[in-house]
Amino acid sequence: MLLDIGGGTSSIIIFSEGAPVYSSVLPMGGQNITNDLAIGLRTSLENAEKVKLKLSDSPKEEPEINVKELSLESGDLMPKKFLTDIIRCRLQEIFSLVALEIKKANYTGKLPAGLVVCGGASRTFEVEQTARFTLKMPVRLGTPRGATGLIDEITGPAYSAGVGAILYGQNLESSREGGSTRGKVANVFGKVISWVRSFLP
Repeated sequence: MLLDIGGGTSSIIIFSEGAPVYSSVLPMGGQNITNDLAIGLRTSLENAEKVKLKLSDSPKEEPEINVKELSLESGDLMPKKFLTDIIRCRLQEIFSLVALEIKKANYTGKLPAGLVVCGGASRTFEVEQTARFTLKMPVRLGTPRGATGLIDEITGPAYSAGVGAILYGQNLESSREGGSTRGKVANVFGKVISWVRSFLP
């Protein structure tokens, strides 16, 4: 099963023997987690998003994160436990809804390959652990594969669906034309990289 957690929605698709057999979209995503943090920290959505990203990028062994530059009312050091308690509640709700979709599709206990999580919110702290605990199945983050020459900004889980769609489309085009995909994929990714770089500072 694939779960793409975006900003406002989470998309689900279940595969069986290589073919999609069920899909659904949940009206919940990373923005809900950011909203919860903003309420809990009594701060803006922008600051809450920065805290969420700092938490995701911080070493696991550190009990606190430094948020001095955000000038929060709660102080310069933020206990991770407080933040993870807020985040975990929303993640458990998302994965509980995923479990209901699995049940609706009649695939409970029939997904031995487990869950692959991608999308922008897949970077959220402890997303894999919470998914394993809630769904009782193997869970891993999905990252783009089969493409070379990508800049770092588009090689993470947030871009898995986009990169996969490009590769899939190129494979279909190559199959129709009976040619090699290597040169075509490189050309497409070159254009994508140029387009992404135009947004970078």
